[in-house]
Amino acid sequence: MQKTVRTPVANLYRTHTFMSDQVSQALMGEVVDVLDKFESWYKIHQWDGYESWIHNFYLMDVVDSSADTYYFDRHTSQIICEDGKEIYIPFGVALPVEEMSGDFVKVKLPWGEIGKCIISSHPLNDDLADCIIANARKFNGVQYQWGGVTTFGCDCSGFVQTIFKSVGIKLPRDSHEQFDEKMRIKLEDAVHGDLLFFADKDKIDHVGISLGDSRIIHCSGFVREESLASLDKVFNKSLLGKFYMAMSMKALR
Repeated sequence: MQKTVRTPVANLYRTHTFMSDQVSQALMGEVVDVLDKFESWYKIHQWDGYESWIHNFYLMDVVDSSADTYYFDRHTSQIICEDGKEIYIPFGVALPVEEMSGDFVKVKLPWGEIGKCIISSHPLNDDLADCIIANARKFNGVQYQWGGVTTFGCDCSGFVQTIFKSVGIKLPRDSHEQFDEKMRIKLEDAVHGDLLFFADKDKIDHVGISLGDSRIIHCSGFVREESLASLDKVFNKSLLGKFYMAMSMKALR
């Protein structure tokens, strides 16, 4: 059985209670596989293999649609529904397209209503690494939220996963799973769009995106740009002390 997420963001939990840890999120229009049910909760499986529990008020039955989807890549987008109500959705939501012109898109919401969003055109960039950095910088200032994956709040690995998904690269949800030993490189060899990992006692617990020249954009308290180079004015000494290894993303780009 499958269900569709009906809210802009749905929090996912370790077990079937709001008192348990939030572990991740699902976005409006995302289709999830239902694995189990307990009272008003479903255990679900997401596109990235992550399993968690979600309350049933976030979900509805899947409406079959073969339409192309529009990927919302602004920090926040406003959708105006046919009855005039406004819905605000974060970066990363993808919804079926009903109509599209140069300055607006009409999309079908999970419950079948049509919503309109004003869009702005921007030049296409064929360089995937440049696109990764451009999208990452849309998150600058976004507050840290454990288990978050959006511009409404994110954690370090959720930020990285969402940015790479926006350019068609699917990564696991957690930072230690995102690291691949076969793609390990030195910090000085990392270019913009590569990943930088950090560890406590050799256990990876943080990840960010390289901007090149030992600079990084990452979520620590909030999404920010810092440096691992001691002469840089945005040098973060404690972050350098935790540096574990860089990972080249060239093979995936």
